[in-house]
Amino acid sequence: MIKAVFFDYDDTLYDLERVRRYGLSVALQYLYERLPDTRGRILLEHLTRFREEAAAEVANPDIQLTAIRIESFRRALAMCGYGDELASELTRVYFESRFRVAVPYEGALTALRRLHGRYPLGIISNGDTPLEMLGLEGYFDHKLYADEVGLAKPDPRIFQAAMERVACAPEEFVYVGDSIVFDVMGAMNAGARTVWFNPRGEPYPDGLARPDFEIGDLAELVEIVGKL
Repeated sequence: MIKAVFFDYDDTLYDLERVRRYGLSVALQYLYERLPDTRGRILLEHLTRFREEAAAEVANPDIQLTAIRIESFRRALAMCGYGDELASELTRVYFESRFRVAVPYEGALTALRRLHGRYPLGIISNGDTPLEMLGLEGYFDHKLYADEVGLAKPDPRIFQAAMERVACAPEEFVYVGDSIVFDVMGAMNAGARTVWFNPRGEPYPDGLARPDFEIGDLAELVEIVGKL
């Protein structure tokens, strides 16, 4: 019998890439207004690459998200011969603007409305997005963010910490997420029941243990949980 259902947040309940690209585009426009000669010289792909490089250089990137974003802007500015005075300001603009275009996936709202009140619901996220940004705070009883608990997926200990919060055994705990490595394998290694959210119908890698269920629409989750 299932006693709790927890979710990944980014790219499971909403489209994170759309949000990121919008926030970066706003930050770039702010930059171009402050430093006009950077227009055409610092582009979205530069910011994306510098962010990936900065994240690869730290031991625990998922608990240093703000610092990594600042560093990505610092590197972009340095590329054009500028100091890092604007890096923190650009990061602020990015974080404040990105969620203007964020909306939950339609299937997510269906699932949350039908599961809320029947099971304790929670979030386990390596990101830093407040639930309030998507108007979802009323659905969740528990939130575990990597930067707050000092553990990040796929470390099974962050899933075990969630199980302790709801006082249930691994086989009574369902975890739903889009990442095979961070969500499916991480939760599986903690003994949880796993649901892979695969809206694009991507093939599952050969040689890996498979999740208990695979869904393309989060609305399908309601029936699955009801049968467990």
